[in-house]
Amino acid sequence: MSLNLEKSSNLHQNSLAALLKDVEFYQNKLQKYRADGKKLETQASKSGMTSSLTHSKLTTDYEELVRKREALKAVEEQLKMFAGLTPDRDMALVKLEVAKGQLQELEDQLAKQIDFIHL
Repeated sequence: MSLNLEKSSNLHQNSLAALLKDVEFYQNKLQKYRADGKKLETQASKSGMTSSLTHSKLTTDYEELVRKREALKAVEEQLKMFAGLTPDRDMALVKLEVAKGQLQELEDQLAKQIDFIHL
């Protein structure tokens, strides 16, 4: 039984040694990652990185851009209604008078045709 306890104790010591080795490895990794993170933060700061360039801020800005593009499409659709209009008021009035004259001619032609049908 003492032999079993000794073997068990050796196994536990080996397991404990392996665990301690793993803990040391991960602690070293953690220190390395922290140092790398600080270096990267310093480097980013030197290169002009600001809080406006974070992933969450860029994502928010992109979503806002999509909303604005959709709003712009709606405004562009409304603007299409006015595409044929002339920017000059006087020219628009001239075109309106021409259109009124054409309308009067069509009404006169229609009246003549109606009169002709009734004859």
